Amino acid sequence: MEEYQYENVSRICRALGDATRLRILKSIWDGPASVTQIVETTAVPQTAVSRNLAVLHAVGLVMRRRVGVNVIYSIADPALKVILSHTIDLEREISGARVGNR
Repeated sequence: MEEYQYENVSRICRALGDATRLRILKSIWDGPASVTQIVETTAVPQTAVSRNLAVLHAVGLVMRRRVGVNVIYSIADPALKVILSHTIDLEREISGARVGNR
């Protein structure tokens, strides 16, 4: 990996390392949604949703497009779903191992 790639991967990992941002990504998992829809789905205040969407957009994890007065967000690359699915599987394995080691 090139040096700049380490920095870029680090930024992506930091963006994914927040529970609120993961909730937001889950809310657009099956398709695009407006900020209002994301707020309704996640029960996260609108200001926090907007701030976290800006972080996700800045690192390229979500795309946005304006439709009238609404901004619609979607997952930028299907590979993100694969990565998150594997991460969820890993979490389940780790959690299961912890329970088994008690």
